[in-house]
Amino acid sequence: MTKDFHSSSDSVSLGSVPGDEIRAICGALLIVRHDDKSLTGPLLRSENGHRRWQIANDDIVVNIEGGLCDFEGTFSLQKQFMMNCRKLVDLESQAVMTINDGEITAISPTGTLTMRCGPVHTDFRVIRQLQTVTGRISLQSLFRTLVTCIAEPSSNREIGLMDPEDSCTTSIRFINNTMICKTTWHQWAYQNVLVSTPAVTTGSGEVSVSSTLLHRMISRIFPLSDPEVNVSFDPLGGDFIEFSGPMTYVALRRTLVGADAAFEKIRRILKKRFIEHIVSDNGTLAADVDGVPIRVTLLEGEGDTPAIARCTSVVANNVSESPPLMRELNMFNKTLTSSRIWFDNNMVVIGRDINLSELDTFISQFHSLVKDARRFPGVLDPLGAEPDNVTK
Repeated sequence: MTKDFHSSSDSVSLGSVPGDEIRAICGALLIVRHDDKSLTGPLLRSENGHRRWQIANDDIVVNIEGGLCDFEGTFSLQKQFMMNCRKLVDLESQAVMTINDGEITAISPTGTLTMRCGPVHTDFRVIRQLQTVTGRISLQSLFRTLVTCIAEPSSNREIGLMDPEDSCTTSIRFINNTMICKTTWHQWAYQNVLVSTPAVTTGSGEVSVSSTLLHRMISRIFPLSDPEVNVSFDPLGGDFIEFSGPMTYVALRRTLVGADAAFEKIRRILKKRFIEHIVSDNGTLAADVDGVPIRVTLLEGEGDTPAIARCTSVVANNVSESPPLMRELNMFNKTLTSSRIWFDNNMVVIGRDINLSELDTFISQFHSLVKDARRFPGVLDPLGAEPDNVTK
């Protein structure tokens, strides 16, 4: 909550802010506040004797370390003020900023800018996640790799490629001291692009990110004075990919693709239908529908083929394989439409594969499998099969 500063006559010096620092902040505002009509600008505080700026929303966090300063508290500056400062101060000059009586003033060799400003009681956002995969790469190599993989649009039609709603995705993979980037363009009927460059890596893994956000980040935030960038992420449990330089830190929320995206959509569907479920450490989803246990495993497709959701239910345990049982299961399969039933390691299992390109039909197919699973425990009893304990 912003506090009115009119009641205070204390003057707060924010120090001399150089043009490249202002440029980096404005670049971050263009990314984080893109298409945002609010006037909210960056947060500013003093940390270890330096200015620390943060611009953030749910999907992007940008921290920029500035020059020397000595003040207390956290201040919220307006977006308009920073954009006006960029016009007032070129890269070779600087602005002396002070806050007094609810106003902030920037004095540069070319003029003076004054606008309203106030303190806030807002904490900086901190991303806390494991960094199981890391890569250290020169800024020049990172820049060349990304701008090659995510080409600038060259026609009016291609301007749509920069629309976040229609954004392509770029996967970033680290393996064997190599950074590999791949942008998937197939929804635009273009060829996919694969680019690699040397990097110093630990661990191996891959995440996908909005191509639009990556393009804006590399072109508008990182200053050329940052010689190297450290990139880190947790491909299994992390929500962000983090880019850290001496002056700049950026965290971008990963974009789920393929089976990962489908998995999250399936979880939302089950939650909306009030179907209880848990997720195991290996990524298998287990649900219970009125005593019928269903397990859902996501399998990636090969190439550009869509992933599938393999839904299974154990309908009988402690089953001995026998010719009568096999004949009965074969007969059942002739009566089933989409589900299949089979013998596996002393169990009778029923299941079906749901193509994730038809995910809108998931819940109807899911309930159809539950209905089929309910038919079999009693039918199999005469063949020596014991119903699964979970269904009792």
